[in-house]
Amino acid sequence: MEYVNSGHIPNRLLATIMKCFIILSLILILCKNEFLHAQDGRVFHQVQLSHDNDIFKFKDKTDRYYTFGLFIEYRTALKENNGLANLTNKLRFLPREKTVFSNELFVKGFTAETAKLSRVPSRPFAGVSGIKSTLSFSSEKKIWTLGTIFGVRGKISGAEWIQDSFHKLISSPIFEGWRHQLSNKFLYGLHGSFVKPVSFQRRIRGISQSNLTLGNIQIQFEQNLGLQIGIFNEIDQSSLFNNYINRKGSNKNEYYLIASVFGRAIATDATLTSDSLKQELVNPLNKRNLQAGYQVRIVLQTGRIGLNAGHTMVSTESNFSESHSYGSIGVSYSFR
Repeated sequence: MEYVNSGHIPNRLLATIMKCFIILSLILILCKNEFLHAQDGRVFHQVQLSHDNDIFKFKDKTDRYYTFGLFIEYRTALKENNGLANLTNKLRFLPREKTVFSNELFVKGFTAETAKLSRVPSRPFAGVSGIKSTLSFSSEKKIWTLGTIFGVRGKISGAEWIQDSFHKLISSPIFEGWRHQLSNKFLYGLHGSFVKPVSFQRRIRGISQSNLTLGNIQIQFEQNLGLQIGIFNEIDQSSLFNNYINRKGSNKNEYYLIASVFGRAIATDATLTSDSLKQELVNPLNKRNLQAGYQVRIVLQTGRIGLNAGHTMVSTESNFSESHSYGSIGVSYSFR
């Protein structure tokens, strides 16, 4: 059974992608007057396209764990009399100043490492796709989010088709390990987070974010500690937490860098269990189930258009992954 990836993405492709992103950023800056008209009125809908990929990094080695992710998300700032927004009347600990509802469609691909040909790979091939719905309740002092995840794992997720199609497009080898990917399975879960800002100076802000996921898709707790530097709005009006859209008025432009460290405690993960092979679930919460790493992102939000680029590194070896990294790029459009 051959899981191991035998090829890598040409460096010229990575260079081309990064050049396109830089050109797009320059166009945004040079044409900012065209987009500034959004500040004359309110924008309370937003669409965002994002892409994670382990080719967006400086080292050649790719596909050690999380190989790609495609995301499209629609958000709307709810009216104060909306039924979902009124949920805060029953849950009094939630802030009531602003409520945003979002739905995100996603596809993710997970593959084995490219090296160590002589041994069994540390993980199986797996694809996951689904929809993640989120309610965000925010004020200047805190944010709570609550939501659901529903999806599928296996060949029906479409991850194999997406990666094969991309590799054919760039004339790169097809990974044979997809023939042995995890079986089809229905996935579900609940997720939530709590965000608390700490202001240091006008242009520097600390961020604490706690995330929890429960369900057969994953059981995980994550703690993030970050530092935001640049020009930014309060957290209930900021693109950092998808709150830039607003029914009460227009928001100021944002240009900032966010750097954070994170730690994760994982009980189980759907991309690492095989029902057909009866692999054991990795349930005990011991040190081999812990992960740590860091993330750096640059964000530009000008009027209706937003751009972001980032790099994530998972630095620990664990039961769930080896040390790996990947890059992210995204663009958003806000409208009435």
